[in-house]
Amino acid sequence: MMDPSASVFPRRTPTVSWEAIDRDATLLRVSDREVVRVNEVGARVWELADGTRSLKTIAHELTVEFDVTDERALADAKSFVAELWELGAIDLSEQDPDR
Repeated sequence: MMDPSASVFPRRTPTVSWEAIDRDATLLRVSDREVVRVNEVGARVWELADGTRSLKTIAHELTVEFDVTDERALADAKSFVAELWELGAIDLSEQDPDR
């Protein structure tokens, strides 16, 4: 499994549709109709992965919203983003695309 750095900017790919259900989310990879259900933390990472925030910034948001340590939030966000990247659901950039 890849290990993204805290400085990457994750962005959802257009090949994945998603729907929030309560605080969780369901992701559908359109190309092969693969469905992935994620919990509320995963759903929040997915929502924030719009390419304008670094992984470190996303992790910080998790510390505020879910009352977890910086280390735990970053580890969880990195792990989930790596899984999404391997599924082809997310792209990673080394810089904010608006810069």
